[in-house]
Amino acid sequence: MKALFTICRLGAQDKVPNVDTVITSPDLQKICYRLTGQRKYVVEWKEQRIKGKMFTFETDNCKYYITYTPKEVGGRNSYLQSVPTAFGLYLNEAYNSNKKCRFCLYITPTNGGNQTRYHKFMYGLLFSMGVVFLNADEGLSGFSIKPYDSVRDLIADREANSIRNSANQSSYITDEGQFYHVYGKTFGANQKETTMLCLALCGISDKPVRLFQIADNDSEYLSDADIDAIKNYARERGRAQIEILNDTYEFDEDDNHTYKPVSADESLRSPRFIYNLLEKTGGHKICSLCHCEIESIIQGAHIYPIQAIKQRTDLPFAEKLKMATDGNNGLWLCENHHKLFDRGLIRFEKGKLEIMPKLNENDTAFVNLISPYPEIEHNYYTSMMSEYFKKRDAFYRSEKIY
Repeated sequence: MKALFTICRLGAQDKVPNVDTVITSPDLQKICYRLTGQRKYVVEWKEQRIKGKMFTFETDNCKYYITYTPKEVGGRNSYLQSVPTAFGLYLNEAYNSNKKCRFCLYITPTNGGNQTRYHKFMYGLLFSMGVVFLNADEGLSGFSIKPYDSVRDLIADREANSIRNSANQSSYITDEGQFYHVYGKTFGANQKETTMLCLALCGISDKPVRLFQIADNDSEYLSDADIDAIKNYARERGRAQIEILNDTYEFDEDDNHTYKPVSADESLRSPRFIYNLLEKTGGHKICSLCHCEIESIIQGAHIYPIQAIKQRTDLPFAEKLKMATDGNNGLWLCENHHKLFDRGLIRFEKGKLEIMPKLNENDTAFVNLISPYPEIEHNYYTSMMSEYFKKRDAFYRSEKIY
């Protein structure tokens, strides 16, 4: 057969330019030559709306699913937001195809802005998913891109981006020992970044992955199409399986990360608390008192306890949930310090560690020994935290824990 492009000509929406104004004959000739070494092809234009900015290119033995970038970079999340949709369509069709199938990215000419550090991270995710870059030498000239060899490298890049762009993060990854946890926003273009992150993790992870979807602003969770794409990829092509959970689960980070589904108006132990704490600390989990960085033993400790918030009959549930998930109502503590904190054996006074007199001399010496950083860092300690510490002290005294 002659090399055949099949392209839906109409833009995805009325306000979106038609495809033939973006992908022109020189583009098609270039794609054909790079995939086959030939320049002859035919095009079948369909008067239908395109999905995922994706069209196909077919030869006797191969079928290529090609998605393309917009000519304007726009917001940092929007530039590649069609990729998950296209990738999901590709996975569904390729599974039943009798031809060799590949998923490709074609980078349309732009005026720049697509080579930021953040974009490099996203390109690394695509490489890790197995995406073929058709013209990286032109569209990303001089820009080094490679797949991630390990989740640790991916996390390091993610954290580096978090530090540079702390005001606009959509997802965080933590290593919890037996699992990797992803806390990902699902509103706006952020949901597409979360989807690509999960696809890449399934491709390179050495252990199972859990995604906790963090909804906000009355947004919905990931679309069924994105969830299907992630699960299909994990099942058919990935190294790791994935659980996809939402933020209405009763989540207990203190107890081996157990969770159970509850109705949205019952749970105060939402994974949103961990997300907000990660957001406050740039995605970095480190014990406030000993600076231990072994993520699997670093826990999010509530300052004003959930037990106390539940007992507040003067507050509506929405206000209780706000307090329970507030990043200022928490700090990272290792398992030892968390237990000491929850049992009232240590407290904080104006951000400084205070060891309670109920401990004997030897125990006090031990706590001092394992707490070489006895003051919460000033750039982390806030006036809101101070208020939560006051509420905690009042509750602990009323419960005779102090």
